[in-house]
Amino acid sequence: MGHDEIAKLCANMTLMEKEWPVLRLQDDLKMAGMQRLALSRVSKVLTNKLVNINVFIGLLKKIWQCEEDRCRVMAGGPWTFDGALIVLVEPSGKGNIANMSFQSSEFWVQIHGVPMLCMTKEIGQFLGRMVGLVKEVDVRLSGECSGDFLRIRVAVDVKKPFRRCLRVDVL
Repeated sequence: MGHDEIAKLCANMTLMEKEWPVLRLQDDLKMAGMQRLALSRVSKVLTNKLVNINVFIGLLKKIWQCEEDRCRVMAGGPWTFDGALIVLVEPSGKGNIANMSFQSSEFWVQIHGVPMLCMTKEIGQFLGRMVGLVKEVDVRLSGECSGDFLRIRVAVDVKKPFRRCLRVDVL
């Protein structure tokens, strides 16, 4: 059997539009799906142990009941389950889970030992970029950083080790 004959046989085995017509999803069903997707978050528990999915879902249902809860959960992380990090992702597009990346998680980090000269939002952003992607620098209403440390929210690559210290030459 030659190459052309095998190609013809394979072509006959596929399901094509001529066999099954392509149906368009009704607009109201599509809108309902998009609204549901906007309220959804996809999570992955980073652990080598088996996770009791029923307990995990039960816990999420208790703490996550309305849109305000979803916002609080996304802003308040990182979260853990049974000692393992939970990575939360906001789905986009069609919400295809296979295409979602669970590479990063957001953390509030504290940077101690910062001289008063360096207690600014701009230096907080500079130091935060040494840790990960800066999302927010905690500042007072005046725009100034104050206190014993800088507090910075960063998205970090969860596959890499977390940095425990930063070394910066100030002067």
